[in-house]
Amino acid sequence: MPQTLVALVGTNPTPILLSALTYRPRRLVLVHSAGTAAQARRIAERFTDVERSAAADLFCLGQDVGDFSAVQEGYARLLEEYGTALADTPWRLCFTGGTKPMSVVFALEHAELFPERHDWRGYVDATGGDIRFTDGSGRPVDHRGLSVAALAALHGVELARTPDHELVELVARQPRRGEQEVRRRLPDARHLAGVLAEGRVLRCFRELAAHAAAGEVEVAHSLFVPDPRPGRGGGQHAIGDFDLVVRHRHRVLCVECKTAPQDVPRSAGWTVTKARRVFGDAALVLFVYRGGSSGELAANPRLDRVTDDDVWAFNRHLRGQAGRRPQVRVLTDRQVRELGPGWAEELFGPEPRKWERRGVLPPIAPGEATGRDPLLISAVGGSRLGVLGAVYAHRPARTVLVRTPEIDVTTLRPPVEAAMAHARGEPVPPPRRGRRSRRGGGSGAVSCLDRAVAAADIPAAVEAVRAEIHRARREGRPVVLDVTAGSKAASVALALAAHAVDTIAYTDPLTRRVSVFTPADPEPARPFDAPEVAWSSVLGGYEPLDRPLPAVVGRFAAQQVDAELLEEAARVVADRAEARGRRARRWVDGEARALPGQPTGYRWTDGELGQFAAQERPTLVVTVADRAVGLTAPRERHHRYRRGVDVYPPEPDRMRRLTAGEWAHSVYAAASRLSALCGVAGRTLALAHGVGLDPNRTADLVDWHSYATAYQDAHRPRVLGARPGETAFAEDVDEVLDELGL
Repeated sequence: MPQTLVALVGTNPTPILLSALTYRPRRLVLVHSAGTAAQARRIAERFTDVERSAAADLFCLGQDVGDFSAVQEGYARLLEEYGTALADTPWRLCFTGGTKPMSVVFALEHAELFPERHDWRGYVDATGGDIRFTDGSGRPVDHRGLSVAALAALHGVELARTPDHELVELVARQPRRGEQEVRRRLPDARHLAGVLAEGRVLRCFRELAAHAAAGEVEVAHSLFVPDPRPGRGGGQHAIGDFDLVVRHRHRVLCVECKTAPQDVPRSAGWTVTKARRVFGDAALVLFVYRGGSSGELAANPRLDRVTDDDVWAFNRHLRGQAGRRPQVRVLTDRQVRELGPGWAEELFGPEPRKWERRGVLPPIAPGEATGRDPLLISAVGGSRLGVLGAVYAHRPARTVLVRTPEIDVTTLRPPVEAAMAHARGEPVPPPRRGRRSRRGGGSGAVSCLDRAVAAADIPAAVEAVRAEIHRARREGRPVVLDVTAGSKAASVALALAAHAVDTIAYTDPLTRRVSVFTPADPEPARPFDAPEVAWSSVLGGYEPLDRPLPAVVGRFAAQQVDAELLEEAARVVADRAEARGRRARRWVDGEARALPGQPTGYRWTDGELGQFAAQERPTLVVTVADRAVGLTAPRERHHRYRRGVDVYPPEPDRMRRLTAGEWAHSVYAAASRLSALCGVAGRTLALAHGVGLDPNRTADLVDWHSYATAYQDAHRPRVLGARPGETAFAEDVDEVLDELGL
């Protein structure tokens, strides 16, 4: 069996470590880019801590890992450096991490070396808890050697105990005497309530974990993230804390204890942010509040919509699609006490299913291509700009979208049709009426696969895509398979479905380059023209804005964000763009708008609930060509939501001053929202003028939230302290426009 594992490293190190712990190779080769060297080093450290006799090597592909030719050159260097260790002996491949071109090149080259050994190449589904191979089979991941501290360290965080650690432990170990002692020590009622709540929940989870197999469950409590700046490592400088952290095998559940249900919405976004930052994208969050029954959830309309209104930036992660559990859950303390033997499946999801091994047929032999305009086949997922950019780069006669149960692609058809018409210089087709468009199949300019295929099912995707390729062969059309959008598994499936004469392409929306995989003679990426973007189809939840923002912003949103400052900034961004010969257009967050005809003296209505979280979304987005600049300006005091008692204007005690961490989180959440919509083609500017917080502290915290690789610096929000009318602000805007290629 292979004793070497080659693993591609991306921004999330957890799946790569899981792959290494599952195979336990004698040699682990971590292939990374210049921007993911830190992740690779930490993976190597954690793995060799567990497997002390193993060797872990780091191999850098360089900076440009979005170009097939550069990745191919790096792969050749890898084979040359390791010689017979890779060329003449079996080795495994984990293509979970890295860029799409990295995964495609390594997967295809590995398939060329070992065509029948699908079980030697695969990717880790960290959420489902298994490794999936290219023939559809799989195996569970091995969690031995993992701990809460190790998973945090893997993400560059060293956790420490809070000052309440001893008190919480006392309550958990000695319910009566411990609670009496804690009541004696803590005179502050609010502090006391929090410690008692944490201790009781800790006791519940320890009782549940007592019946688990050794090493499967770990329960840690009262932890905080020290400020990494020199001299600021104490608890008083904590960036964030965790009441409880429950590890079940490789999954982590961050538990927050609240004394009342209305405390949950206010902290939902920040809790998800710190959980994902410290434990990775697959971290789960559970809120436990002291209450009598689950009926209290229904009594609070805000809790019913917590994932939509409070954590909008993470909406696609929280919805619990494809039968998976949502990332955020809310339970009463009574419900936690009533969890039975199936608690792990209830909170972490079901066990990995048994996967069936299926054969992968060889590619369809080509016929004579008589048409010039190709068939474009593209996966769907992430920002829609990836698909639209591919249309402009390849100018297809027909486009087929890979349909999955997780994503509804029907709303993407009209903008793709419009982009195809623009690219060919033809009139845009009129919108369809009624229900004439079927969900799948179809023979129009834009269609979907005849049947939906799960994003993780590589053989099913290969089979469905090859059916479309066969249809194109009959039409005499060349075929382009663009791997830009969608999941890593979908990209590899498209590549495996291709024949040597088919084109495998990757379209980089940031650099506007299209790279083509040519095994025999690698070609550098070529530029393509900036596409015409139907922004209404990309900016979900945003509406065109033709009036000054203060005239349309909602009354509660105006308490959360500085509308006047945002209006000034939007004018500057538009003016600087138009000075470069670019047309700018403004878009406003639909949930931040005032309701039509709403009297100012009434209490809030359900339609205004989204305004309380306006600071966690870009209030304005200025679009320029195929680029977007998001603007956010959280106020330093926010309106405090309380169920059923809020009126307008707010009472003084309803306005709460934010900490630097809360302000930084709002900025990060807004940037994440824009990133989910626009990917690398968007930039977020946070306006800090007039905010009475330590600017250095807030900037440091924004950077901590936005921890990313050099390749993903586009997702990092920029904090601007100058007022929009000042020269420094205009210079900052010009620098951002330069970065965006405008």
